Amino acid sequence: MSLSDKIKGAAEGFDGRLGVAVKHLGTGEAASLNGDELFPTASVFKVPVIVELYRQVEAGAASLDEKVILREEDKVPGSGVLKELTPGLAVTLRDLVELMMIVSDNTATDLIVERVGMEKVNATLRRLGLERTRVVADCRDILFDLIGLDDLPDEEKTVGLFNERARSAPRGGTWPSASRRTT
Repeated sequence: MSLSDKIKGAAEGFDGRLGVAVKHLGTGEAASLNGDELFPTASVFKVPVIVELYRQVEAGAASLDEKVILREEDKVPGSGVLKELTPGLAVTLRDLVELMMIVSDNTATDLIVERVGMEKVNATLRRLGLERTRVVADCRDILFDLIGLDDLPDEEKTVGLFNERARSAPRGGTWPSASRRTT
């Protein structure tokens, strides 16, 4: 059975739009199912953010021992524990990246995005040959867009407001639209 047949078999009965692109590193065989379609990434965008952080560490532009002071306005709704902790906490970039990887912490992610720069994440993606893959929003912007509050200034996008509005807001958002899609 070919790799392509295996993918198609695994996708049978899937209720939704699925995209898969794989390459067997041992044999070089490649297969794709909707592999050229654009998809919003959700938390998968955290992977290139981590890659860029480690690229900057390797280049000497950042240190994993560098400390960031958690502020109330840094807290982001959704996944993670940092939003529950006391402002003033000193957290290293090493701790932030661990929280991103282990619990998909949105606050840690946005702090790292701010530190490394979204434009640098996207430049690294292009250097790696991922021409159609880009990071277009941080966690805060994605979540507030999802509940229809994307037009608020960042300082008004608080965890409390999100929790209050998310209970009744229709889900949707514009971030995965054609003009802002990521793959």
